[in-house]
Amino acid sequence: DGVIAVDPSVIPLGTSVYLKNDAMDVGVRVAADTGVYGNTVDVWMNENSPLYSVFAPAGVWEMTCYILD
Repeated sequence: DGVIAVDPSVIPLGTSVYLKNDAMDVGVRVAADTGVYGNTVDVWMNENSPLYSVFAPAGVWEMTCYILD
């Protein structure tokens, strides 16, 4: 856990972000991979994560992304 894929023209690699919405608090993640475009992030989540059972079935969630650094 802890890694997201980003569009580096939007969120530079190495940036820490905080992700949340009304349904869940994903927490702090680090932009460490690419392969998505625009204002989208791809959250990697381990199957053993407590949030996995909530997060994975829907696949796509709208979240607020706070840039921490």
